Amino acid sequence: MIEAHGYYLTQEIQLDNSGGQVLLYRDGEEVDWSIAYTHSAEGLSWQRRTDGLDTDSDGDWTERDPTFGVAA
Repeated sequence: MIEAHGYYLTQEIQLDNSGGQVLLYRDGEEVDWSIAYTHSAEGLSWQRRTDGLDTDSDGDWTERDPTFGVAA
């Protein structure tokens, strides 16, 4: 469970840098949130532009240096 304004950091999942989709589920079944991406650069991470802001747009996200456990 990820609390409101919280974050989840893992190094056990490796995403494909050429594109893919990330899904989060509510109650183990319903898709609560998803984002499709077309690329990812080595050493960068996808992060919300503003913590807690959700406009249901891919524009809510940006690729930047990882914060390693510090919510931006």
